[in-house]
Amino acid sequence: MTLLDRFGGLPPGHSAAIALTGRNQRPRRFIHPPAFEWDPVPDAARYVVAGYADGGRTTGDQAQAAPLFELEVTNPAVALDSAWAEVPCGRVRLAILALGAGEEVLGASKVIAFHKGTGWGGPDGASPEARAPRLGWTETATQIMAWLAQDVGRKRYDPAAPPYFWHSAVNRTGDEVLQRGAWPSRHNPLVVEGFLAYNRMGADAALRAEALRRARGVAEFTMRWSTPDDFAYAHLPYHGIAHGSAGMHGGGRTDVEHVVEPNKAGAMGEAYVRLFETTRDGVFLDAAQRIASTLCCTQRPDGSWPYRVNARNGEVVEDYTSAGVFALLFFDALRRVAPDERYERAYASTLAWLLEHPVCTGRWENMHDDMAYSAPYENTGVLGALHMGRFLLDHVRDDPRFLALARGLSAWIEDNFVLYAMDGDPNVPFRPYVPSVAEQWRVYKPINNHTAQWALLQLQLWRVTGDESHRERAVAAANVLTHCQLRDGRPVTWIPDADTGIAHNDYDVYGCAFFPMKALLLVHEAVAGAAA
Repeated sequence: MTLLDRFGGLPPGHSAAIALTGRNQRPRRFIHPPAFEWDPVPDAARYVVAGYADGGRTTGDQAQAAPLFELEVTNPAVALDSAWAEVPCGRVRLAILALGAGEEVLGASKVIAFHKGTGWGGPDGASPEARAPRLGWTETATQIMAWLAQDVGRKRYDPAAPPYFWHSAVNRTGDEVLQRGAWPSRHNPLVVEGFLAYNRMGADAALRAEALRRARGVAEFTMRWSTPDDFAYAHLPYHGIAHGSAGMHGGGRTDVEHVVEPNKAGAMGEAYVRLFETTRDGVFLDAAQRIASTLCCTQRPDGSWPYRVNARNGEVVEDYTSAGVFALLFFDALRRVAPDERYERAYASTLAWLLEHPVCTGRWENMHDDMAYSAPYENTGVLGALHMGRFLLDHVRDDPRFLALARGLSAWIEDNFVLYAMDGDPNVPFRPYVPSVAEQWRVYKPINNHTAQWALLQLQLWRVTGDESHRERAVAAANVLTHCQLRDGRPVTWIPDADTGIAHNDYDVYGCAFFPMKALLLVHEAVAGAAA
């Protein structure tokens, strides 16, 4: 007997269609027990929520599956905490029925399917021994730095400039740059971060000096290719740049020009602050303050900025983004080196917006430069949540809520994007090294940059909580990064298949070379320092 048959079946024409709402309205994957909500059904006295697993317990004719769990609630929301231990890893099917006072069916959901993933230390996860590094962390970082210093990238727009100035990626099979431009507002800050990290912690003295020279070079290039003084959004790095022109739209729209992403300008502003702190050269602080002035003038009353705008006239091209975390990190850095009431107000307002919106709603979306605009919960991504989690842990003394919020973000990241088992997710068509982290639902493949970002989040959780499992995860992720490298030292953007060593895509993103280098050095510094 089916679930519907037990309650007399679904009457045609007189029932409501139950659809999920809230942060889990598009459920795909969970490691931790999820919660769901939906709009109330008129006259419903209670709701029945039943869960089934593929290959689960069967009874009766035609091997009909018995539910793994059946929960009853009176409000239109349910949490699966009490039933989660009974659910095996794999695909889960969920159904919701609304029942009236006489037990008649008033509404039903469609079958809601999602995947239960393996958690850290789960039965299908790789053992710590299986995550041994290919090379040492510092040696891997030095090889990455040496490869970057070779400026690999044939047929580039300006052969006199490093390839990452004008191009976002290089083809692995022929070392030719991909002719689709670059993304200065996001990738150039990563370049500065990575080079400054090697300058401070790298093992090779000559490469340390080269790293600082290159960090300055990309910053000076970005200043030259920022918006003019007379633009509504002046002094901001362009969103896209290609073949001597700037301001292209990453989603391929040709109806707009002069495109900038104000929130991501904060990432470059923070990079300028870091360069100023390293070199004490005031030109970088001046550049940071010019960005800050524009952001202070254009911040909306609720503390946000639009996603993409026409920098010349200020017209909003696309509205919602969770990239405000980059503006937050920028104002946090700037207010320490150049105290100003304007920066304090912008910092506080940005933080309030982030806590009320993506931290609360889970709408971590519209972050990636080369993607079209997405509707709510259509293309959730991990990047903003990783940065926000680290910010909260850095500021746990500022607010007693921050540790719990950071833990919640860490669990959300695990649910959606962290792969702990090589065979742990049907959305990944190969067996990647684990633990590794996927980027977004439209590009659901584990990537070295996000795995590196996650390793640093785990380091922060270890430092703040003392929980050794977070140190172990950081170490395991750093070890995975050592396997993402070609013979010449090139870091492979896409986490390879663990059996063949072959990466899923045949090109590598220049911007994704820099943060893994930084993360490997920071993990080494933290773990070696703790052991000393």
